Amino acid sequence: REALAADIVRETTLRGEDLRVTLNRPVAASPDAERNAFRTLFGQTFLVLRAQHPRLFRVAGRFWTVVFAGEGAEDVGGPFREHLTALVAELQRAPPPGADAGDD
Repeated sequence: REALAADIVRETTLRGEDLRVTLNRPVAASPDAERNAFRTLFGQTFLVLRAQHPRLFRVAGRFWTVVFAGEGAEDVGGPFREHLTALVAELQRAPPPGADAGDD
C-alpha cells in the first residue's frame, strides 16, 4: 500500500515555480497599506495564491517565483527568500484580528 500511495503522490505532484507572483514593494510600504491589508506584501501574495487551484500546493519545490515590480531582480532564490522574510515580518508586526490598538 505504501508503494501505491507513493506512486499516486509522485504522479499527481506538479512541477513548482510555474507561477510568477509580481509584488509592488512601494505600495506595501505606503501608509495606505496599514489600512488595507491587501496592499501589504502578504495581501498581494494572498490575492494571487487564493485564485490558484489547490493542486498548485502539491509541488516538490517552491510554489512560485517572485518578481518585485520595477526592480529587475531575477528570481534564482534571493527574491523568493527576501519575500518570505518580508511576509514573516509583516505577520509579526500585525495585531491579531479583533485586538484593540491600546492592548499591549
